[in-house]
Amino acid sequence: MSEMGFIYIYKNDGISSHKKLCRAFMRYADMNHIRIDDKALEIVRDWYGKPSFLHYPKIHFSIAHTKQLWACAFFEEKIGLDIENEKNVDYHKIAKRFFHPQEAAFIHDSFSFYRLWTAKESYVKYIGRGIDEHFSKISVLPGHKEMIDRKEELSWKQAGVFFHSLILEDGSFLCVCTAKKVKLKINEKEVRM
Repeated sequence: MSEMGFIYIYKNDGISSHKKLCRAFMRYADMNHIRIDDKALEIVRDWYGKPSFLHYPKIHFSIAHTKQLWACAFFEEKIGLDIENEKNVDYHKIAKRFFHPQEAAFIHDSFSFYRLWTAKESYVKYIGRGIDEHFSKISVLPGHKEMIDRKEELSWKQAGVFFHSLILEDGSFLCVCTAKKVKLKINEKEVRM
């Protein structure tokens, strides 16, 4: 298996999430020379609802979507993924409710809000939980807070994990959470981080 995390992004076009997952998994398996059969695509869920492949427990994945895009990340260890489109929301109000106090105090525009929101969501997907009472208790804000305002791809370590954050060509915010710093490929193209 590869030491690289793979992300597959498709248009959210009415095809079921399960079919997109199967298509992405087939591409991932092909890229990594993994032999699969029909039963390999059976999906099970843990206590919190985090999905996994029954017959490939060492292949981890995380799914996220927006109204326009569907994305799935694969890695050989636990992984969390989030993707968001910028929306016209009261990000200060949302940050006050859902963010750690240090994060909420740092939010100064929608860019900083979505950069942190996708990091927080990728983290809870990484640990296999959803947005719950612990969401605001953990801070994913990097030690060098000004990093959040950079428009380029960036990685940082916080809360014992690595965050890999980037802005897609369409302006969507994407963040992957892993136990170690990884290289990422999106639709088979390597991302410089």
